[in-house]
Amino acid sequence: MTHEPGSPHARLREYADHAWRLYCALETEIPYRKSAGSGQEKIRQHRVVAPVPWNSVAAELTLEFHSEIRRLEVHLKERVIGGYPRRRGSSGANTRRAIDSVVDLCTTTDQETIHGILGFLMKWSSRAETVFTPENGLHRLPRQPGEKEARCPYCEHTTMRWNPHNGRAVCVNPACRNHSGQRPHWTAEFTPTRHGLIFRWDEQEAA
Repeated sequence: MTHEPGSPHARLREYADHAWRLYCALETEIPYRKSAGSGQEKIRQHRVVAPVPWNSVAAELTLEFHSEIRRLEVHLKERVIGGYPRRRGSSGANTRRAIDSVVDLCTTTDQETIHGILGFLMKWSSRAETVFTPENGLHRLPRQPGEKEARCPYCEHTTMRWNPHNGRAVCVNPACRNHSGQRPHWTAEFTPTRHGLIFRWDEQEAA
């Protein structure tokens, strides 16, 4: 099995990471109860039992992915390892582990299986992207309802934006510069913890 750039397995890894970003971004589109704690760098989320209004499209997409990625993992384990594996728990951390497990298990499967899983990831991602109107590209950073919008650490304006498709965040103020005189930009990712999803962004220096 080759993992060279452009190979089926390399594309599987790429689309798996892409689907994870979209899955987390969709989670931010579903109403949540505000939790204790603050800080620009993180958002802790707890689902409301009966939220109103309810973003049904985002909810259905996340539930679909949540279920299917676990089903695929169990199916692959049965084929590759044998036995009767159990499905993972429902946490975000387990969703991330299931994604990585599916990609790893595909290193010992046939091309048809890889293409089938890749097809699911591509089709699901395409549907998820419509929630974020990809033609607009950039969106305001995820935040809890009622929380203030994050300000750029350099120009201090509410001009921070991110792209759920590539996980990049930028300040859209054309006059903004970092300490090196460069236009600031960040990598923005969701990290699962036992407390929920944490949204973080780390600055990237220009080459």
